[in-house]
Amino acid sequence: MGNIVKFSNFNIRALRHIRPVLNRSVANTMACSIISTRLDYCNSLLYGTSVNNINRLQRIQNTLACVVSGTKKRDHITPVLRDLHWLLVPQRIEYKIALITHKVLSTGQPQYLQSLIKEYKPSRQLRSEGQRLLSKPNGLTSVLASRSFTRSSETVWNSLPELVRKTESVVAFKNKLKTHLFAKINSAM
Repeated sequence: MGNIVKFSNFNIRALRHIRPVLNRSVANTMACSIISTRLDYCNSLLYGTSVNNINRLQRIQNTLACVVSGTKKRDHITPVLRDLHWLLVPQRIEYKIALITHKVLSTGQPQYLQSLIKEYKPSRQLRSEGQRLLSKPNGLTSVLASRSFTRSSETVWNSLPELVRKTESVVAFKNKLKTHLFAKINSAM
């Protein structure tokens, strides 16, 4: 976590120096390609991590949004993030887990994760049969096990609306998922 914070702060300072000569679109592209990718790298491993770690990453994202948009440090950040169309860090983590789960269910890739998640198949005919749910993993009770991909994918996937879960195309799934997560952020505020 410390390396991500250090790397990000270094690159945010560098972007802040050259920001006056960049238009907003170029600054956004640079921010996403250099710093946001670092925040997203393996962020599905952060599911269930401490609030302190999430807050550290959120502060980086907020600082980056201020640099890209040219807003002041003390301005309210939520409208800036919404304008940039950036999800908050907890929603970015959910997005990544849901996207990986969708790819495993739709394409069977990555193959090493295919054995970790199983679609729910009831023993008799039930209404939940056609909802494309995941079955609960057996025997995972510890705190560490609750952060495993098997448990987190089941929790995140089953919490999605049926309309999103049943989407077959990856592009359409990404759009519906991001719309759902933005709606979730807006309803929480």
